[in-house]
Amino acid sequence: MTGKNDLALDHFFKAISLPPKDDFWLWYHVAIGQVYRKVGNDAKALPYLRKGLEIGSQYLSSAYWNLARSYFNLGDYGRAEQYYRESLELEVSCWAIWNYNSLLTVQGKFQEALQFADSICQQEQCGQVCSRMLFDISLLLDEFEKAEQYFYQWQNAGPENRLLNHLMNYGIGYVYSQLGKTEVSDKAFTEEIQKLESEVDMNNGGYFHLSRIHAFQGNKKQALKYLAEYAKRGFMYGWHDFILIDPFFESLRDNPEFKAIVKQAQQEKAELREQVRQMEERGELTL
Repeated sequence: MTGKNDLALDHFFKAISLPPKDDFWLWYHVAIGQVYRKVGNDAKALPYLRKGLEIGSQYLSSAYWNLARSYFNLGDYGRAEQYYRESLELEVSCWAIWNYNSLLTVQGKFQEALQFADSICQQEQCGQVCSRMLFDISLLLDEFEKAEQYFYQWQNAGPENRLLNHLMNYGIGYVYSQLGKTEVSDKAFTEEIQKLESEVDMNNGGYFHLSRIHAFQGNKKQALKYLAEYAKRGFMYGWHDFILIDPFFESLRDNPEFKAIVKQAQQEKAELREQVRQMEERGELTL
């Protein structure tokens, strides 16, 4: 943990040691869970996130969403789906839509993800997230002309809607390459590599995205270097499974080093799920 995370935990633990007065007392438990999840300890986060389900209706949707994210990160997709659905039934937020769609996607449920995106995006005002979801799904379904259209929709969403900037930019590089637009494809990839390399120490996910780009471009040595760096920090949110069907990694699919990294990541997630199962049996997930 960093000093700031430790300090945050100190404050939140002091807050929950006081007699409960309102929903904020329960929300401090969720905040503790969020910190533990941030530092990569989802098993330790779960009891505090589950405590948040006792919270009042005003915050319950967010409590379900936070719990779903930890189960998602552990690779327990069944539990994650259950809690995402609970969250969406109470309140449809753009980030809950995004996370639930990601959950379907990493499992290879592309058609189900498309149906979900089509239905929810007709009802909700989440233009940026919807365009991004439909872009990703179209790319994975090899519908590259549609993907290009969704990219332009996202670009026209306005300067305030750039939360998904990196992933969109190099994703469109892949689409352009499949459409034969080599020059703009190369430009998109080059610009994204420069951005990610300048920020990679601040964003562990950047190692994974750099690995994707280099793998697609056939730079296997670079791709494996970045993937190994990312693996040291732990795979997130289903990428340990999705990587096996991710078209960006097609060039590495039979590479022994690649397969060893993925196997190790999947084993680590399985061990964490077993740890959680045993905690649940002992009643340690209930505070």
